[in-house]
Amino acid sequence: MRISYKHRGVEGVLDVAKDESVADAAEREGIDVFGSCGGQGICGKCVRRVRDGTGKLMLKEDGSLYQEREGYAPYIQTCQALVIQDGASFDFDNKARY
Repeated sequence: MRISYKHRGVEGVLDVAKDESVADAAEREGIDVFGSCGGQGICGKCVRRVRDGTGKLMLKEDGSLYQEREGYAPYIQTCQALVIQDGASFDFDNKARY
Protein backbone atom coordinates (compact mmCIF):
# COMPACT_ATOMS: atom_id res chain seq x y z
CA MET A 1 0.00 0.00 0.00
CA ARG A 2 1.05 3.60 -0.51
CA ILE A 3 0.49 6.68 1.62
CA SER A 4 1.47 10.26 1.02
CA TYR A 5 2.99 12.43 3.70
CA LYS A 6 4.42 15.77 4.65
CA HIS A 7 7.60 15.85 6.75
CA ARG A 8 9.71 18.92 7.44
CA GLY A 9 7.70 20.76 4.82
CA VAL A 10 8.46 18.23 2.07
CA GLU A 11 5.80 16.06 0.43
CA GLY A 12 6.57 12.40 -0.22
CA VAL A 13 5.17 8.89 -0.72
CA LEU A 14 5.78 5.80 1.42
CA ASP A 15 5.24 2.16 0.60
CA VAL A 16 3.71 0.36 3.57
CA ALA A 17 3.81 -3.45 3.63
CA LYS A 18 0.81 -5.51 4.66
CA ASP A 19 0.70 -5.77 8.46
CA GLU A 20 3.35 -3.01 8.78
CA SER A 21 2.38 -0.01 10.87
CA VAL A 22 2.60 3.49 9.45
CA ALA A 23 5.21 4.26 12.15
CA ASP A 24 7.38 1.31 11.09
CA ALA A 25 7.24 2.43 7.44
CA ALA A 26 8.07 6.01 8.42
CA GLU A 27 11.00 4.92 10.58
CA ARG A 28 12.30 2.77 7.71
CA GLU A 29 12.44 5.95 5.61
CA GLY A 30 14.24 7.89 8.35
CA ILE A 31 11.22 9.74 9.71
CA ASP A 32 11.38 9.62 13.51
CA VAL A 33 7.92 9.10 14.98
CA PHE A 34 8.41 6.48 17.71
CA GLY A 35 8.27 7.35 21.38
CA SER A 36 9.44 5.66 24.53
CA CYS A 37 7.12 2.63 24.30
CA GLY A 38 8.70 1.37 21.06
CA GLY A 39 5.44 0.90 19.19
CA GLN A 40 3.31 -0.66 21.94
CA GLY A 41 0.62 2.02 21.65
CA ILE A 42 1.09 3.23 25.22
CA CYS A 43 2.99 6.55 25.26
CA GLY A 44 1.20 8.50 22.49
CA LYS A 45 4.40 10.09 21.16
CA CYS A 46 3.79 8.72 17.63
CA VAL A 47 0.37 10.39 17.28
CA ARG A 48 0.26 12.35 14.02
CA ARG A 49 -2.42 14.09 11.96
CA VAL A 50 -4.23 12.23 9.18
CA ARG A 51 -4.72 14.75 6.37
CA ASP A 52 -6.96 12.53 4.23
CA GLY A 53 -8.14 8.95 3.86
CA THR A 54 -9.11 8.00 7.39
CA GLY A 55 -11.33 5.23 5.99
CA LYS A 56 -8.24 3.62 4.47
CA LEU A 57 -6.74 2.87 7.88
CA MET A 58 -7.32 0.07 10.36
CA LEU A 59 -6.26 -0.10 13.99
CA LYS A 60 -3.85 -2.91 14.85
CA GLU A 61 -5.24 -3.37 18.35
CA ASP A 62 -8.74 -4.50 17.38
CA GLY A 63 -9.05 -4.45 13.58
CA SER A 64 -11.60 -1.63 13.54
CA LEU A 65 -11.64 0.94 10.79
CA TYR A 66 -10.14 4.21 11.97
CA GLN A 67 -13.11 6.30 10.86
CA GLU A 68 -15.41 4.36 13.18
CA ARG A 69 -13.69 5.60 16.32
CA GLU A 70 -15.21 8.89 17.43
CA GLY A 71 -13.14 11.44 19.29
CA TYR A 72 -9.80 10.54 17.71
CA ALA A 73 -9.93 12.15 14.25
CA PRO A 74 -7.92 13.58 12.68
CA TYR A 75 -5.06 12.18 14.82
CA ILE A 76 -3.94 8.57 15.12
CA GLN A 77 -1.24 6.57 16.86
CA THR A 78 0.89 5.73 13.84
CA CYS A 79 2.35 2.68 15.62
CA GLN A 80 -1.17 1.21 15.68
CA ALA A 81 -2.26 2.31 12.18
CA LEU A 82 -2.37 -0.26 9.37
CA VAL A 83 -3.05 0.78 5.78
CA ILE A 84 -5.81 -1.20 4.07
CA GLN A 85 -6.09 0.85 0.88
CA ASP A 86 -3.88 3.29 -1.03
CA GLY A 87 -4.47 6.97 -0.58
CA ALA A 88 -4.20 7.90 3.09
CA SER A 89 -2.19 11.04 3.77
CA PHE A 90 -0.28 12.02 6.94
CA ASP A 91 1.30 15.16 8.32
CA PHE A 92 4.26 13.82 10.29
CA ASP A 93 5.14 17.36 11.42
CA ASN A 94 1.78 17.82 13.15
CA LYS A 95 1.79 16.05 16.51
CA ALA A 96 -1.17 15.84 18.84
CA ARG A 97 -0.95 18.05 21.90
CA TYR A 98 -1.94 16.25 25.10
